[in-house]
Amino acid sequence: HAQYKLGTLYASTQKSHVLAVKWFKKAAKQGHAGAQSKLCIMYGNGCGVKKDQIRAMKWCKKAAEQGFATSQFDLGFGYANGNGVEKDELQAVVWYELAAEQGHAGALCNLGHLYENGSVVNDFKKAVDFYRQAAEQGLVEAQYNLGVLTANGKGVPKDLACAMKWFNQSAEKGYAKAQYTLGQMHEGGLFHDTHNDYFFRSAYSFFRSSRINSDETRVAAIDLVCAMKWYRLAAEQGYAEAEYKLAYGYEKGVGVTQ
Repeated sequence: HAQYKLGTLYASTQKSHVLAVKWFKKAAKQGHAGAQSKLCIMYGNGCGVKKDQIRAMKWCKKAAEQGFATSQFDLGFGYANGNGVEKDELQAVVWYELAAEQGHAGALCNLGHLYENGSVVNDFKKAVDFYRQAAEQGLVEAQYNLGVLTANGKGVPKDLACAMKWFNQSAEKGYAKAQYTLGQMHEGGLFHDTHNDYFFRSAYSFFRSSRINSDETRVAAIDLVCAMKWYRLAAEQGYAEAEYKLAYGYEKGVGVTQ
């Protein structure tokens, strides 16, 4: 659609957002789902037009009703959080599920979150299924959440090795929560790394509050070095708990060079 393409061209230049809105509107009024979705973004962010969440959701719904997965996800998010529409978690599930049926990773992850926390109905097995589908697409939040449920045996048999796999995938892509969790697990002496295979040395829960203590012989030095590595990566993103752990490590000279 020429009008949509023209709007996309103008949208790529910040100074031309007003013109982008103009052409998106022309295309959207003719039923172009992509243009309707773009208008949702433009109104939602106040780009080229006054910020207006209600108008944003209006255009979002038009695109969603045409089966546009991104808009179905955005509409679900709007209902889940009360952005531009009245908060309605049942409606959020409806639209998330429609987007999820098209493989939308964000919708799959958010459905997992809703089922995990019982916002609609508490179902850990469904949460695991949705998280796994999103995790397999590489969504870092889903990988982390799947790791948490797997480590705790919720909705799936407890499997720390499998949980570690998901934590590592998430952490290596820069997800701070996963990096911090890996730091905790290394600090707690839960495993050591040999040729990239993980062998767990205790049944301690990684959710326990573990302290850095140079007198505790149960933690190998290499584990503390690894712990500090992950804490540092999380701290560099402003993760407060990791900043504390890293500072404490430097103070005590544990796992780092003072």
